[in-house]
Amino acid sequence: MQKIKFILSWLWTFLSPFIKIFLTELGRAVAEAAIAAVAIAANMPEGTTNEKRRKAAYSYAKRALEDGGYEARDSMIYAAIEVALQALKTK
Repeated sequence: MQKIKFILSWLWTFLSPFIKIFLTELGRAVAEAAIAAVAIAANMPEGTTNEKRRKAAYSYAKRALEDGGYEARDSMIYAAIEVALQALKTK
């Protein structure tokens, strides 16, 4: 019942384009690159600014995707990094 309420809610309308993108092959590759990038950024030396960590995560993810033959929009990479970061914070 909760799933039905979610699908019919405004939240589904808001999130569905994002979810649909990440159900594609490119979306999976972006998600995997973002998860790896956030893990690397999290292990940067103490005192590293969040801005430097964000830039490092983006650079790593972008390079990993290019090495894998994928081309993703910057907004998609940044969104995936943010989701990966929030997931890491909740662990």
